[in-house]
Parts: sequence; structure tokens; C-alpha cells
Amino acid sequence: MPADQPAQRAQCRNHLQQIGLALLNYESANHSFPPAYVPDESSRPKHSWRVLILPYIEQLPLYRQYDLKEPFDGPRNHVLARTTIPAYCCPGDPATSGGQTDYVMIVGPKTISQGPNSHAIPEIVAGGSRSIMLVEVSGLGINWMEPKDITLDDPIARLNSGTLRGPHPGGIHVLMCDGSVQFLTFPIDPQQLRAMATISGGEPVLLP
Repeated sequence: MPADQPAQRAQCRNHLQQIGLALLNYESANHSFPPAYVPDESSRPKHSWRVLILPYIEQLPLYRQYDLKEPFDGPRNHVLARTTIPAYCCPGDPATSGGQTDYVMIVGPKTISQGPNSHAIPEIVAGGSRSIMLVEVSGLGINWMEPKDITLDDPIARLNSGTLRGPHPGGIHVLMCDGSVQFLTFPIDPQQLRAMATISGGEPVLLP
């Protein structure tokens, strides 16, 4: 079945909207978006934002099984790794079976999260509808529990090399900080993507 069928693209969009609503509800309850990762005592990534928002995507029982005292790949958490969470999977990408995800946060200076800390809605100077929070990228092999995402330089490098791909031919979905979803069609200007992924404002942003 082609990955670009309208029903699959619409369902993928719905998944991102569900994640967006969860992130906004988390921000409302905690006065900031979830950090890309929760660090351990040595500042190494221990838990992912995807774990933190489980209660907000109707996965409270799974969240209660997850042990925050041990790392994501600890003996008790490891048994949850192959659990498939529909909201974290693009239906057009068969590679997301077995617990993998296509949806990753852009992490780094001037983005929504610097890793162990994140911004709140009032700090998004560029405006929530003009700032990217998540991007859809295929082939990363990231488990939903894994505290791993991408820096802005990664999709920029992939754009420059022509290797940036999503599950849908012709472009990629991105989740904005206001919970809306955009489909960016190729070719995407790397500087335009950089402007959309930063929250400080000041850069021209041309939304589709």
C-alpha cells in the first residue's frame, strides 16, 4: 500500500495533532513544555519527552508501568520497548512497528528545548504558529522510550544532501508550538527551516 494514500496522510496528521494537544496540556500543567530528555545524576539522558506525555495521550496505564527510577533501557523498562503506541507511529511507515517512532523534537539553542529544559508558551517570541516543535523523519531507528531526538543541524544537513525523507512522498509533516500541523513540501529552503525551528523571532517565516 503506497505510503502517500490520503487516508494515511490524514491519520499521520491526526497523530501529530494528538501529540500537540498532549504537549500543550503538559505545558499548561507544568508551565513549560516537556524537556527533550530528563537527565540522570551524571547529566546523561535518562527519559524521553515521549514518556512524560503518556498520561496526556490516554496511556496512563503504560506510564504507570514505566519506572522513572531506572533509565529507559533498564531491566524493568526494557520490557516495554516493543510496545507500539499508535500516536507515535506514522501509518505510512512500516518501519515504526516494534516501538519505533518517526516523530522527533528539534533540540538545541533557540529551539523549544535545549535538552534537559524547555521553554513555556510566553517565551516563544516568534509565535507558536510560526515555530516548529516536532518534525517527521524516516529511518532514524529511534524507539519511543529512547531519550534521543535531533538537533537542527541534522535536518539542515539532510536537506543540503537531499536525504531528508518522511513517510510521505513530496514532503514532511511538522508540528508547530501551537499544536497545528503543517506539511512542508520539497524542496524546503534550509534557511527557512532554520527560521521556523527557532523561537526567538526576527527571521522571515513563509508558511505554506
